[in-house]
This record gives sequence, C-alpha cells and structure tokens, in this order.
Amino acid sequence: MIYFKDSEFLCHCGCGGGIEKMDKDFLNKLEDTRDYAGIPFFLVSAYRCPKHNKDVGSTSDNHPLGRAVDVRCRTSQARYRIISGALKAGFTRIGIHKTFIHMDNNSNQAPEVIWVY
Repeated sequence: MIYFKDSEFLCHCGCGGGIEKMDKDFLNKLEDTRDYAGIPFFLVSAYRCPKHNKDVGSTSDNHPLGRAVDVRCRTSQARYRIISGALKAGFTRIGIHKTFIHMDNNSNQAPEVIWVY
C-alpha cells in the first residue's frame, strides 16, 4: 500500500482484525481513489468484526467483509474530491455523512447508489 498503513484498517474494538481481512480488489480501488482525489485520507472506520459492527448499530455486512471504509471529510471541497476520486476508481456505492464519506463494493447490494446519512 502506498497511501495507507496496515494499522489504519484495525477494528476499533481491539479484536486484532485488520488489513488481512480486507478484500484485495477493494484495497486497490481505495488506493486509486486516494490517488485520484489528491488529498490525504483519514480512515474513520475500515474493517469491523461482526460484533463491533453490531455494537455500532450497523445492519450491513460491508465492513465485516472488508469491503468498506469511512473516510473523514470536513469540507465541501474535500467531499467533492473524495467522491470524484471514488467514482473515477470504480466505486458505485457511496454514502455521504456530514463528517465522513462511506465507500463499499459489496456486489450483493444494489450498485450505482449514493445515499445520505
């Protein structure tokens, strides 16, 4: 990985799961997204074990499958660059929150969607 450290993908519950649980195609798209965006990314959430995923109230399996990240986003300019980079890299599932951008590539869920939290 060029732009990310392995430690950035660790589950926040301390279970030890991390980059080894992440989908390789997903990681390649994430690297491309960061390259296209041209700005630093801070991962708010990456891999989540099933227990931690449930504890944070998520009903989706994207983070436990290693196919999702949430990237911190604090300005409209950063939001534009992150989303533009994600689309260019081939992500077709994007969630927009006031403080982060969610990207996933779970082929078991509807593609070509952008939602707001």
